[in-house]
Amino acid sequence: MTTDEDAILRRYLLSWIEFQDRLFLLRFPYYPLLIGYVGWDAWGNLSAALASGLVPAIIELAAREWRKTIKREIETIDLEVHLRELAIYVGVIYLMLLLPLIAALFAPGFKQTFLVACLAATQIATMCADPPLQPKHAILAASIALVGFVIPPFAAQYHWAGIDFVFFGLLVAGVVSLSVSQMNIRHDLFSNIIENERHVREKQLLVHELSKAKVEAERERDRAEEANRVKSSFLAMMSHEIRTPMNAVVGFSDLLANGSEDEKTREYGGYIRSASHNLLSILDDVLDFSKMEADRIELERERLRLDDFMESMSFWARRAGDKQVEFDSHYETLDGLIVLGDEGRLRQILSNLISNAVKFTPEGGRVSLNAFIVSSDSKKVKVRFEVADTGIGFSDDVARKLFRPFVQANSAVSKNFGGTGLGLAICSKLVSLMDGEIGATGREGEGALFWFELPFERAECGGAHAVDAA
Repeated sequence: MTTDEDAILRRYLLSWIEFQDRLFLLRFPYYPLLIGYVGWDAWGNLSAALASGLVPAIIELAAREWRKTIKREIETIDLEVHLRELAIYVGVIYLMLLLPLIAALFAPGFKQTFLVACLAATQIATMCADPPLQPKHAILAASIALVGFVIPPFAAQYHWAGIDFVFFGLLVAGVVSLSVSQMNIRHDLFSNIIENERHVREKQLLVHELSKAKVEAERERDRAEEANRVKSSFLAMMSHEIRTPMNAVVGFSDLLANGSEDEKTREYGGYIRSASHNLLSILDDVLDFSKMEADRIELERERLRLDDFMESMSFWARRAGDKQVEFDSHYETLDGLIVLGDEGRLRQILSNLISNAVKFTPEGGRVSLNAFIVSSDSKKVKVRFEVADTGIGFSDDVARKLFRPFVQANSAVSKNFGGTGLGLAICSKLVSLMDGEIGATGREGEGALFWFELPFERAECGGAHAVDAA
């Protein structure tokens, strides 16, 4: 017997027992009393009445205890053994209910044969409504119940005709067919119930596993975030600590480069100054990035005249000129516009973009800085800043990852031009903290355009103060 078939039969047996228990409540003690009355009526003495009523009563109570035991241990019983008991059990119950009535048929002067037929019909109806588990379990019970239709005519010396046998055969066929049909229906019903219960358990297990996985993922995420915060705090602290002695290196290298009378010393001092400035720039990037990772960036809200600010960025013309790169800027629409913003962070973003543009633009190229109003109303204004160059450019695939930390176009760029790959990530983070947008377009060998848009509050609409960006 397969596991599924075993589960189906156990469920079927449990349902059948519950049905039999309901029948017991309906017919006990009324059946024994009725049959006892029939015994009194047939034999005319108390002993016959008690015998007729006690036999079915004892059998009913014994059967009830048997059902209680099966019901209590339904998950652990030996199913094969109890199914064999069931085949006998049903037949014995039917026989004990019929036997006193059949005996009464042979009492002198007793003519209530209709009672025997009624009880036989009741037993057949009960079996058809909720038959035992398998056809073999119903054979004995059906045979005994059908005897209830045969004995009364026999006791009354009724002569059977051919048509009687035909109708009796039809009755037998009908009982067997209906019982088997009900068995199959109930078997399929319990099969579907068990299958559905298995699906429910599998779904519950899946939900439980998903919940566990979610909790574990959240725990791992918290650990990763904590580790990231610790790392960022460490980087911020170390960058700050390294910057202090680096300032001394920069200062003394300036003295060597500018104050020494020895030409070789000035040359070597210039090398040290250049390298220390580059290292200091890298430290600044690491310090800013680690502060952002640790959510320790604070934005200022101060009065800022944008045309004056753009004018102050013209110092890049001299630096670009040192590399034989032309630099120009256009910001006519910003004349007289005063807003609230963080001048230092805005300068950091533009300086980073312009520095990259100058770095990646060959001699004879051009770098352009443009700023103009995108939209405005009485309280706010959105300004777009653009840095365009005629440098090496980049592909669309590179454009999609430029603003990620430690990312450069390719290894050749890192080798030939240096840098940490943090500058654009810092720009992107700062623009995001200012509620703005940033992007880039380019084409390999034809240059690039970096842009960002920032919303500003007009200065007359609010005061100046610091804003914690975290």
